[in-house]
Amino acid sequence: MVVASAYVWTCFVRAKGIDSSKRACIMVPANVRGRIQPPLPAEYFGNCVAPCYASANVADLIQDDGIVVAAEAIGKSIAQISEILLKSPLNWKPIADMPVLNIAGSPKFRAYDIDFGLGRPTKVEIISLTKKGVMSMEESRDEQGGIEIGIGFPKDEMDCFKKCFSDGLKLLSE
Repeated sequence: MVVASAYVWTCFVRAKGIDSSKRACIMVPANVRGRIQPPLPAEYFGNCVAPCYASANVADLIQDDGIVVAAEAIGKSIAQISEILLKSPLNWKPIADMPVLNIAGSPKFRAYDIDFGLGRPTKVEIISLTKKGVMSMEESRDEQGGIEIGIGFPKDEMDCFKKCFSDGLKLLSE
């Protein structure tokens, strides 16, 4: 999930045309069930997710190795989530002036395994994608180990995002 999030974040920053002198932020949901003190009881039912913010210089994110910079920032932020949880929730908020990419969902939530008596879902969509700066991420319904990513932009930004995303994948396959 970290690498996929990092890749989309770098494409997001490019598509938005964010000033390279600024910093950008990403929020990933972090499972904190095993990090809470005192620990949750074994009978606890539900998820326990906290927002995990990472930031980086836009100039670094748009470089050829931007995905490495992004992945390191996300990984560091996740590693520090236990410390952040012990502090005030005010520490969870990113700096207001930063463009933020928010991730909704996670492949670890296993949304396609949910069955309310109607059978397995055909398609999982996160409606909040209509908001600017939101990306969804779920496990693939049909491919073991794959993920589904959803993101929405105005047409001109989506065209830029698609080009960045597909060009990067072509480089990886060479």
